[in-house]
Amino acid sequence: CRDILSPKARFVLLTVYTIDASSLLCGNLLSEMTDGLGGKVDVGELALKHDKDERLLPLSLWGRWQAR
Repeated sequence: CRDILSPKARFVLLTVYTIDASSLLCGNLLSEMTDGLGGKVDVGELALKHDKDERLLPLSLWGRWQAR
């Protein structure tokens, strides 16, 4: 994936659907892809809140790398 990045890349966004994994997977992939570029990696989950209580329905994982 790094081969398609611009030499002046400022960010990478990654969304992963239909996978039984942790958001740590997204973080590891982005860290490996941007190794040596500096910057910061953030990860998390996208979810829908149930309208009658506080339960969350997980939808996908996300990851973001931002250059400094």
